[in-house]
Amino acid sequence: VERLVVLFLALSWPAGAQVTILTAGAYHDETARIVQSSGVVAIITTDTAGGGLRRLRAGERFDLVINTPAGITALIAEGKLSPPLVDVARIGIGIAIRTGTPVPTIDNEAAFRALVQTAPSIAMIDPVAGGSSGIYLFKLFESWGILEEIKPKLVLVHSGRAADRVASGAASIALQQLTELNVAGVTVVGPLPASIQSY
Repeated sequence: VERLVVLFLALSWPAGAQVTILTAGAYHDETARIVQSSGVVAIITTDTAGGGLRRLRAGERFDLVINTPAGITALIAEGKLSPPLVDVARIGIGIAIRTGTPVPTIDNEAAFRALVQTAPSIAMIDPVAGGSSGIYLFKLFESWGILEEIKPKLVLVHSGRAADRVASGAASIALQQLTELNVAGVTVVGPLPASIQSY
């Protein structure tokens, strides 16, 4: 996050300048906070990582794009974005539960796998929507051979926060980037175990 602040300062937009920003959902809150204190007038568009890439490929234009390194590298190669690619922060995937429910143990891969298999319902970003956490988790569950087993209890979110589904009672756990799990009525249990974390 500090590097994101440095990036905004380095770009040196004058106070009052209008700036268009496209950000992946995981960075929306921090981007909005930094912009608010920067003196620029920002129009912030938030989408999943994949949704943002589709917008850029379709010709939408922005002054600043915050997305995954792989996505930005591809768009620079395609001539859709201008270099440089600057790494500003990294955010891991986390787990959240409804406040007041028993806190599960997630300190290792086996514990997390058991949680996923026993949870009554799991809210997460639909990989079809292009969210990086959803894409990663589907691949992880597939590699474990449990994807088909848990598919019936997945509450797939196309945009927004998976934790909202936990707060409303539509799901028992939420899996998404840690910055997107901070929702009223929800307790963040912590990040995925290091051996299976994706930043």
